[in-house]
Amino acid sequence: MAGNLKRRIMKKIVGIINMLCIAILLYSCAEESVGQTPVDNMPPQNVTGVQVQNTPGGALLTYTLPDDEDLLYVKATFILNNGQRSEVKSSVYTNILELQGFGDTNERLVTLVSVDRSQNESEPLEVKVQPLEAPIFGVQKELKLEAAFGGINVTYNNPTESNIVINIDVMNEKNEYVSLEKIYTKAKNSVRKIRGMAAEDTKLRYYVSDRWDNITDKQDITLTPMFEERVPAKSIEPMQSHSAPVDWGWTLNRLFDDNTTTGYQSKADGYWPAYFTFNVKQGPVKLSRIRIQQRKDYEYTHGNLKRFRLLGRNDYPLAGAQIDNESNPEEYLKWEPVGEFESIKPSNSSVTTNEDLEYARQGEDFDIDVNMPAYKYYRVEVLETWSGGLFMCFMEFQMWGRPEGFEFPK
Repeated sequence: MAGNLKRRIMKKIVGIINMLCIAILLYSCAEESVGQTPVDNMPPQNVTGVQVQNTPGGALLTYTLPDDEDLLYVKATFILNNGQRSEVKSSVYTNILELQGFGDTNERLVTLVSVDRSQNESEPLEVKVQPLEAPIFGVQKELKLEAAFGGINVTYNNPTESNIVINIDVMNEKNEYVSLEKIYTKAKNSVRKIRGMAAEDTKLRYYVSDRWDNITDKQDITLTPMFEERVPAKSIEPMQSHSAPVDWGWTLNRLFDDNTTTGYQSKADGYWPAYFTFNVKQGPVKLSRIRIQQRKDYEYTHGNLKRFRLLGRNDYPLAGAQIDNESNPEEYLKWEPVGEFESIKPSNSSVTTNEDLEYARQGEDFDIDVNMPAYKYYRVEVLETWSGGLFMCFMEFQMWGRPEGFEFPK
């Protein structure tokens, strides 16, 4: 019994010791400071020789750093147009501060301080800046909305390649403006297409904004989209005997099946340009636009179409996979030109951005001249792919237009 009592007493002693250790540890953690422990309370000197270069919506400040061994960064503080206080920091490895976000060209004060590793701040230094016109206003001045088939075209220039938002609102049945489209972009220039609109007078309002809540004046416009109708996939008959041979089992009919996970791939058999042919079963159709769906995860590479032309005719064409201007000029000349087109990257850069992917994955539209006649037979002649190879590979080919003398099946 004496042994058991001794063991119980020892366990209690060990438990008390453990609790004390935990308490000491928790107290130590609570007292430990976060970040670097201050080593002094001596503030650094501020920067000198500040030079101001005013920029669109901002300013560049250059300066001479103070000779302080423990200098950590230089900080600029200023007030934006929305009343919010903004800070920009620059490390000791550079002598430039870039200020952004101003929504007007008024003169304003910027406060500069130097901060050391003990978080001591120098005496503040005030600098005057007077930003140039913010990028959104230049974009708004050249922004153009035009009626198109089934919707509108939005054309813009963004020479500074700033991150902007083009806001398009539409008036609803309650005479209230509601958002129709927001185009987030930093592309230098582009044409965006808004589709799915009725062929009726439509009141629109547009303006440009940025991430600092700066906005341009709102402009009103009334546009009337032109009537068009989607040519149903089941109304299109692929003509494989009049097209380039297929490869990997990717047959021509897959371009017209409303399935973006299947597509058409031609053989790289050494002649170029390759082409494919199809007809509209019900008869001639006057096309307003076509849409190309690139192969997903291969956007702007592989056999996706970069440059191509569309040809049309109304008499039955001669069969063959190589009816061109050299092998059979007489037959080739029976094909009449409808349009020549080029796929674009909104970013126009060597890398593919998220904006580029979004643009490609919604389908790339190509408008057709309204003066083109109606045709029953169409041929797409591929002039260049994004990889530069002698084959084509993409997922969907869709068409919109105005029927001539017949109704498309619903």
